[in-house]
Amino acid sequence: MIEVLDYLIVNATIVDGSGKEPFIGSVGIADGKIVAVDQGNNSNKSKKTIDGRGLFLTPGFIDTHASTGYGFFFPHAADHKLYQGITTEIFGNCGTSPAPVGPFLEPKMEEIAKDLEIEYNWHSLGEYYKKLEEIGLQFNIASLAGHNTIRWGHVEDWAEAKADEQVDMLDSLEQSMKDGALGLSTGLVYVPGSFANTDEIIELAKVVKKYGGIYASHMRDERDKLEEAIEETLTIGEQAGINVLVSHLKSAEKRNFGKIPKVLRRLEEYNSSHSTKAKIDVYPYTAVS
Repeated sequence: MIEVLDYLIVNATIVDGSGKEPFIGSVGIADGKIVAVDQGNNSNKSKKTIDGRGLFLTPGFIDTHASTGYGFFFPHAADHKLYQGITTEIFGNCGTSPAPVGPFLEPKMEEIAKDLEIEYNWHSLGEYYKKLEEIGLQFNIASLAGHNTIRWGHVEDWAEAKADEQVDMLDSLEQSMKDGALGLSTGLVYVPGSFANTDEIIELAKVVKKYGGIYASHMRDERDKLEEAIEETLTIGEQAGINVLVSHLKSAEKRNFGKIPKVLRRLEEYNSSHSTKAKIDVYPYTAVS
C-alpha cells in the first residue's frame, strides 16, 4: 500500500477508455504510474494535489495518422501534440516513411538532410528508431513502412520494377516488419507508388500479413474514381488476407459530393463477408489537409 502519492488529481471528470459513462473522481500517481482510480476523492496523502474541477481526465490519445518523421530532430517537436493530450503518434502514412532507405533513395535523403540541417545516418527502420532513442522523445511512437519510400530506394525505372527489384522491395519490407513496423502504407497518387500495379501491392501486403500487420492506403483516387479506388483497396486486403485501413476517407470536389454513403455501405458489405476487416480514418475538420 502506497502511503504517500506523488500526485493526486481530484474533482476531475474521468473518461477511463473502457466505454462506460464519465464520472467525477480522482486519480493517484506514484513512481510515474497510475496506482488508483476512484469515484469521489482518494483519501491518500500526496506530495502535490491538482484540482481537476471542470476538466476532463483521460488516457493519452493516439494520433494514428501523423507525418512527423524528420520533425523529431528539432527541439520541442512534440510539444503541440502533448498539449492536445496525445501520448502516442503513428507516422509513415501515405506511402512515405523515414526508413527503410534503399540505394536509389540515398541522394534524395542526403538532400533532405542538408535542407533540414539534420544528420542522416540510417538505412533500416531499426537504425532510425535507434537514432530517435539517442535524441530522446517525449512520447511513444510507431511507424508504418512506406511503399513510396521502399519503391524509390529499390526501383531504378519507376515505370517498371524488374523481378530482382521486386524481390529487393519484399526483403526491405520484411526487415522493416522485423524492426517493428506496424504494416505497409501506400500513397498511390504520388510517385513512384503511382506506377505500381495492384499485384505489386498484394505481394508486399502478403509479407505484412506474416507479421500480423495492416495495410493502410492513401488510395489511387479520392475524386472521380473513388469507388474504383475502394475496390482496389479491398481487393488487396482480400487477396493478401490482411486488414486494410482507408486513410482519410473523402470524396473530393463538389461534383463528387454524395458518394460517401455508397462507399460506407460497400465497406460494411465487405466486412460482413470477410474475416479480415476494412476500416477508415477521417479528418476531424471539413477541409482537405
